[in-house]
Amino acid sequence: MEKQTHIRALLARARARRDRESDEVRPEIPVVRRVTLDDVVRLMGRDDQAA
Repeated sequence: MEKQTHIRALLARARARRDRESDEVRPEIPVVRRVTLDDVVRLMGRDDQAA
């Protein structure tokens, strides 16, 4: 349980750092659209219908 909390804290810290850094500061990193769980479920549902 402690490990999971620690990982969540690291993720939150990384997210905050990413949000602080603007695209001008690090132009070499492409902006990738954030994939949500809804996107994943929609794509998986589409695959299930095709099968």
